[in-house]
Amino acid sequence: MSENRNSRSCQQPSLLQPCTEGCDGSLLLDSTSSFESEKNARVNLNSVRGFEVVDQIKAEVDRVCGRPVVSCPDILAVAARDSVVAVKIYNTTNIDPAFAKEHRATCPRVGGNTNLAPFDPTPARFDTAYFQNLVKKRGLFTSDQALFNGGSTDKLVKTYSLNPEAFWDDFAKSMIKMGNIKLLTGKKGQIRVNCRKLN
Repeated sequence: MSENRNSRSCQQPSLLQPCTEGCDGSLLLDSTSSFESEKNARVNLNSVRGFEVVDQIKAEVDRVCGRPVVSCPDILAVAARDSVVAVKIYNTTNIDPAFAKEHRATCPRVGGNTNLAPFDPTPARFDTAYFQNLVKKRGLFTSDQALFNGGSTDKLVKTYSLNPEAFWDDFAKSMIKMGNIKLLTGKKGQIRVNCRKLN
């Protein structure tokens, strides 16, 4: 991202996308004579932007893959994810200073686009270290650390950090719920060629 503002702008569309039957990236659509885009909704005016970043990423991914194989919402999610790390380690006070310093070495302000950083200290294991890190103000993403920041989810994060069995039980239930979501696949769904308009 060439400017810090785009970083925050790419995060917002990702968080606003409805995903009840698979994300459709509808916020990316431009208005037409018969369709009023969500971009123009009062709540989104002067708030969501950075759409040209999504366009550029989509064009490059489609070029490398030889055809459209990655959905617009997936591209938006990855752009938002990647942009939020830099914002947090350089501009947020709700982070352990030693943790931020460690990640600045991996994620410099300029360059380092191919560098990788694990989400938690146990990247090869599926465990509750993620929640333990949030309690220590070591959440890699701002949106993650918001889960433990004096709000309504603090109690749940603390519970999961201390009681892995509670997490496993809730995780199993949520996976069953997600498995019941009816995604649009095959001829029922589509990957847009251009994120700004319907195929």
